[in-house]
Amino acid sequence: MKILFETTDIKNTAFNDYSVIVESTSPREPQKIKISGPYIACNVVNANGRMYDLDYFVESVVPEYMNTWVNQKRAYAELNHPQSHVVDPKNASDLILNLTQDGNTFIGESIVLNGDTRLGIPGTPNGDILAAILLRGGRIGKSTRGAVDNPNNKKIDKNNAYNLITVDTVLEPSGPGCWIGDVILE
Repeated sequence: MKILFETTDIKNTAFNDYSVIVESTSPREPQKIKISGPYIACNVVNANGRMYDLDYFVESVVPEYMNTWVNQKRAYAELNHPQSHVVDPKNASDLILNLTQDGNTFIGESIVLNGDTRLGIPGTPNGDILAAILLRGGRIGKSTRGAVDNPNNKKIDKNNAYNLITVDTVLEPSGPGCWIGDVILE
């Protein structure tokens, strides 16, 4: 399989917002920043000219990713798209907690791997960068990184096997509507 990661020109992407929630239940617990919104867009041509078949993602790709990575608390996203078949934990920015289907989209939820200096809890360098961007109103998106049998075939379906590596946090997502937006403080 060949590595397949999504990049695009920002001017070609739709702008929809994610929810970003900052929560802390007590002064003794670490502050958490969660992001949720569209992570994977299917049955629509993305900015790279690719289309992910919804049926294939529902039946195979997402359940395998959920079982192997998300449910095992090992589904880390990296900041931007490295050209690698593996996720490097030292470059992790957020931990993907869930992916659920909503029409032709998979809605995801992640927790940002930021530190909390009040309690002396370290974050990952990229988690702290992501937190700083989000807390200051910056916009970021989510974009898939995976391996595919035939990268020249723009249709990703059961005839062009695909392995989802992660859904990275990027500046320029290729999937329509895969943007992170306003921060909500709770």
